[in-house]
Amino acid sequence: LSGMNMLAIQVAKQTEQLPELNYYRTHPIEGRVVELLQVDTYLAELLAQNSNLYSAAIYFETSDLVVSNFQICYGEENETISYYQQLLEERPRGGYVLDRDFPHTGEYVVHLVRPLSQTEGVGGGAVVLTVRSAVLTEALGKQARQDFGAVCIVGNDGIVFGHTENGLIGRSLDSLG
Repeated sequence: LSGMNMLAIQVAKQTEQLPELNYYRTHPIEGRVVELLQVDTYLAELLAQNSNLYSAAIYFETSDLVVSNFQICYGEENETISYYQQLLEERPRGGYVLDRDFPHTGEYVVHLVRPLSQTEGVGGGAVVLTVRSAVLTEALGKQARQDFGAVCIVGNDGIVFGHTENGLIGRSLDSLG
């Protein structure tokens, strides 16, 4: 997860610094789609270089725009936009979010939310990198010493989002006894 965090920090910095990535932080989508294709290409290359990532998305608050490897969507009343707004509201300073319904698969995923800085005239938003919790479980299984019995990763809210036993993902740490 620390590698995923470092990658999210890098993507957030590039989104804030590179003109082709930060255009939609200050401009609406109407009339300009060239930058959209550049953002989409950037995310496609990011996924190609990081096989553990399930999804990569950039949410641009100013233009109500989400660009991800699954879709490009915009507009205030869009369900996907609302989803990313909620992720940012849940983790305004960044962090991990466990989700069972992304994208409506019933599979647990872990989102790493990294907010974009917001200054006067420059809108905020977030970089959201997503990994399947099964990837974490597989990594734990390879790394855990046999005498440990079980190893888990627990979020600040006490919910297990990585465990050497897949069936325990999503449960409260308190319920594991």
